[in-house]
Amino acid sequence: MSTALVRSELRKIVSTRLGWGLLAGAVVYTVIQAGANAALAGATPGAGQPATPGLDTATAIRSVYAGSAFQGAYIFAMILGITGMTGEYRYQTITSTFLASPRRWPVVVAKMLAHLCYGVGYGLAALVAGGLVGAVVVVVRGYPVDLGAEGVLAGMALGLLPAMPITLFTLAMPAQAAIGGGQPRVSSCAIPTNAA
Repeated sequence: MSTALVRSELRKIVSTRLGWGLLAGAVVYTVIQAGANAALAGATPGAGQPATPGLDTATAIRSVYAGSAFQGAYIFAMILGITGMTGEYRYQTITSTFLASPRRWPVVVAKMLAHLCYGVGYGLAALVAGGLVGAVVVVVRGYPVDLGAEGVLAGMALGLLPAMPITLFTLAMPAQAAIGGGQPRVSSCAIPTNAA
């Protein structure tokens, strides 16, 4: 596998609107989630339910910083992974890729490395955006930012992890068909017809 294949796959993601749109979606989703988590921390939902943890607890702070980044990053990284291979089959751009590199497994590995990089990028973008907006709402509500609360930094680091394997897993499912020869194999069965 050559670095040219990886650069080519990275260029494919950067040069399409889908990659940027999904990144923007991840950031917007995370910003809304972090802001809502910070704004509603300590609120009583009603109907006799207990109040959610307040911003003076480590649980609420973890929810603001780590929980929102986790949710925003993995959903959009999953969509990127799914469209990474299926979009190429849909628009038949995979043909030119396989003509340029006839062996399929280096192409799939290059795709996986490129999408792994973008999965990490989505996770970092969601973490930074959610952290900034969450911190602003926490400070506006009169609480300290408190990144040193129990488990917050570890939770933020773990928030990056799901974006990587989710991107790889969702890319690998359609890639299995690519390595196996193009189309997934389906067993045939006899379908009776009314010939009479």
